[in-house]
Amino acid sequence: MLAFFNKKSVNNGHVKRVSLYISEQEKKIIIAPLYKNNAGIYYEQEKCSVLKFPTDATILGDEVIKNFHLFKVQDKNLRDQKLKEWPAFIHSKLKTVKAFETLYFKIGIDGINAGNIFINIEGETIADNDIIIKSSLPATTDTKAIGERIIRIYKSCITGII
Repeated sequence: MLAFFNKKSVNNGHVKRVSLYISEQEKKIIIAPLYKNNAGIYYEQEKCSVLKFPTDATILGDEVIKNFHLFKVQDKNLRDQKLKEWPAFIHSKLKTVKAFETLYFKIGIDGINAGNIFINIEGETIADNDIIIKSSLPATTDTKAIGERIIRIYKSCITGII
Protein backbone atom coordinates (compact mmCIF):
# COMPACT_ATOMS: atom_id res chain seq x y z
CA MET A 1 0.00 0.00 0.00
CA LEU A 2 1.23 3.51 -0.75
CA ALA A 3 2.06 5.69 2.23
CA PHE A 4 -0.70 8.28 2.36
CA PHE A 5 0.75 10.77 4.79
CA ASN A 6 4.19 11.30 3.34
CA LYS A 7 5.78 14.69 2.73
CA LYS A 8 5.10 14.52 -1.01
CA SER A 9 1.36 14.21 -0.38
CA VAL A 10 1.09 17.41 1.65
CA ASN A 11 -1.32 19.53 -0.30
CA ASN A 12 -1.53 23.11 0.95
CA GLY A 13 -5.29 23.12 1.37
CA HIS A 14 -6.63 21.96 -2.00
CA VAL A 15 -9.07 19.14 -2.68
CA LYS A 16 -7.32 16.51 -4.81
CA ARG A 17 -9.19 14.94 -7.73
CA VAL A 18 -8.86 12.11 -10.21
CA SER A 19 -11.12 11.24 -13.15
CA LEU A 20 -11.51 7.59 -14.05
CA TYR A 21 -12.99 6.39 -17.35
CA ILE A 22 -14.06 2.78 -17.90
CA SER A 23 -14.97 1.14 -21.21
CA GLU A 24 -16.00 -2.50 -21.33
CA GLN A 25 -16.15 -2.33 -25.15
CA GLU A 26 -12.62 -0.91 -25.46
CA LYS A 27 -11.40 -3.03 -22.53
CA LYS A 28 -9.65 -0.03 -20.96
CA ILE A 29 -9.58 2.04 -17.81
CA ILE A 30 -8.11 5.53 -18.13
CA ILE A 31 -7.06 7.27 -14.92
CA ALA A 32 -6.51 11.01 -15.29
CA PRO A 33 -4.92 12.99 -12.45
CA LEU A 34 -6.04 16.61 -12.27
CA TYR A 35 -4.48 20.04 -11.95
CA LYS A 36 -6.23 23.09 -10.53
CA ASN A 37 -5.58 26.49 -12.09
CA ASN A 38 -5.49 29.83 -10.26
CA ALA A 39 -9.16 30.43 -11.13
CA GLY A 40 -10.07 27.26 -9.20
CA ILE A 41 -10.90 25.20 -12.30
CA TYR A 42 -9.84 21.56 -12.33
CA TYR A 43 -8.46 20.11 -15.56
CA GLU A 44 -6.80 16.85 -16.57
CA GLN A 45 -3.06 16.40 -16.63
CA GLU A 46 -1.55 15.38 -19.96
CA LYS A 47 -0.20 12.04 -18.69
CA CYS A 48 -2.84 9.47 -17.77
CA SER A 49 -2.55 5.86 -16.62
CA VAL A 50 -4.17 3.20 -18.81
CA LEU A 51 -5.14 -0.24 -17.47
CA LYS A 52 -6.83 -3.21 -19.08
CA PHE A 53 -10.47 -3.78 -18.16
CA PRO A 54 -11.26 -5.78 -16.17
CA THR A 55 -8.29 -5.42 -13.85
CA ASP A 56 -7.32 -6.60 -10.40
CA ALA A 57 -8.80 -4.44 -7.60
CA THR A 58 -5.40 -3.93 -5.95
CA ILE A 59 -3.82 -2.70 -9.19
CA LEU A 60 -6.76 -0.35 -9.77
CA GLY A 61 -6.61 1.00 -6.21
CA ASP A 62 -2.82 1.47 -6.40
CA GLU A 63 -3.08 3.42 -9.67
CA VAL A 64 -5.93 5.60 -8.40
CA ILE A 65 -4.07 6.55 -5.21
CA LYS A 66 -0.83 7.11 -7.15
CA ASN A 67 -2.67 9.45 -9.54
CA PHE A 68 -4.52 11.11 -6.63
CA HIS A 69 -1.12 12.17 -5.27
CA LEU A 70 -0.09 13.63 -8.65
CA PHE A 71 -2.59 16.45 -8.13
CA LYS A 72 -1.10 19.93 -8.01
CA VAL A 73 -1.97 23.54 -8.62
CA GLN A 74 -0.73 24.63 -12.03
CA ASP A 75 -2.08 27.71 -13.71
CA LYS A 76 -3.32 27.41 -17.28
CA ASN A 77 -5.60 29.52 -19.42
CA LEU A 78 -8.28 27.09 -20.55
CA ARG A 79 -10.12 29.51 -22.87
CA ASP A 80 -8.33 28.27 -25.99
CA GLN A 81 -8.42 24.59 -25.00
CA LYS A 82 -10.04 22.41 -27.67
CA LEU A 83 -12.11 19.33 -26.85
CA LYS A 84 -9.85 17.19 -29.04
CA GLU A 85 -6.98 18.10 -26.66
CA TRP A 86 -8.79 16.39 -23.75
CA PRO A 87 -6.12 14.08 -22.24
CA ALA A 88 -8.45 11.13 -21.45
CA PHE A 89 -9.83 11.28 -25.00
CA ILE A 90 -6.30 11.27 -26.44
CA HIS A 91 -5.35 8.23 -24.32
CA SER A 92 -8.47 6.40 -25.52
CA LYS A 93 -7.09 6.52 -29.09
CA LEU A 94 -10.63 6.90 -30.42
CA LYS A 95 -11.21 9.08 -33.47
CA THR A 96 -14.00 11.28 -32.11
CA VAL A 97 -14.93 12.82 -28.78
CA LYS A 98 -18.50 11.64 -29.36
CA ALA A 99 -17.27 8.02 -29.58
CA PHE A 100 -15.28 8.53 -26.38
CA GLU A 101 -18.28 9.94 -24.53
CA THR A 102 -20.43 7.06 -25.78
CA LEU A 103 -18.00 4.24 -24.99
CA TYR A 104 -16.51 5.43 -21.68
CA PHE A 105 -18.19 5.77 -18.30
CA LYS A 106 -16.79 8.42 -15.92
CA ILE A 107 -16.22 7.97 -12.20
CA GLY A 108 -15.04 10.94 -10.17
CA ILE A 109 -12.75 10.48 -7.19
CA ASP A 110 -11.96 13.41 -4.94
CA GLY A 111 -11.05 14.40 -1.42
CA ILE A 112 -14.00 15.27 0.79
CA ASN A 113 -12.22 18.42 1.96
CA ALA A 114 -8.84 20.13 1.69
CA GLY A 115 -7.35 17.66 4.17
CA ASN A 116 -8.01 14.82 1.69
CA ILE A 117 -8.27 12.39 4.60
CA PHE A 118 -11.43 10.86 3.12
CA ILE A 119 -12.21 10.28 -0.55
CA ASN A 120 -15.50 10.24 -2.43
CA ILE A 121 -16.03 7.85 -5.32
CA GLU A 122 -19.06 8.73 -7.43
CA GLY A 123 -20.78 8.09 -10.72
CA GLU A 124 -24.12 8.86 -12.35
CA THR A 125 -26.48 6.01 -13.07
CA ILE A 126 -26.98 5.29 -16.76
CA ALA A 127 -30.75 4.83 -16.50
CA ASP A 128 -31.34 8.13 -14.67
CA ASN A 129 -28.71 10.88 -14.74
CA ASP A 130 -30.46 12.56 -11.82
CA ILE A 131 -29.22 9.80 -9.51
CA ILE A 132 -25.62 9.74 -8.33
CA ILE A 133 -24.14 6.77 -6.52
CA LYS A 134 -21.46 7.88 -4.08
CA SER A 135 -19.31 6.13 -1.51
CA SER A 136 -16.81 7.60 0.93
CA LEU A 137 -13.75 5.90 2.39
CA PRO A 138 -10.75 6.95 4.45
CA ALA A 139 -7.99 7.72 1.95
CA THR A 140 -5.72 5.43 3.96
CA THR A 141 -7.95 2.44 3.20
CA ASP A 142 -6.16 -0.56 1.71
CA THR A 143 -5.82 -0.05 -2.05
CA LYS A 144 -7.54 -3.37 -2.78
CA ALA A 145 -10.63 -2.15 -0.90
CA ILE A 146 -10.52 1.15 -2.81
CA GLY A 147 -10.33 -0.74 -6.12
CA GLU A 148 -13.21 -3.01 -5.08
CA ARG A 149 -15.33 0.01 -4.13
CA ILE A 150 -14.66 1.67 -7.50
CA ILE A 151 -15.71 -1.51 -9.31
CA ARG A 152 -18.83 -1.76 -7.14
CA ILE A 153 -19.80 1.87 -7.86
CA TYR A 154 -19.23 1.26 -11.59
CA LYS A 155 -21.39 -1.88 -11.64
CA SER A 156 -24.15 -0.18 -9.63
CA CYS A 157 -24.20 2.79 -12.01
CA ILE A 158 -24.32 0.54 -15.08
CA THR A 159 -26.92 -1.94 -13.81
CA GLY A 160 -28.94 0.27 -11.50
CA ILE A 161 -28.60 -2.42 -8.82
CA ILE A 162 -26.96 -1.37 -5.56
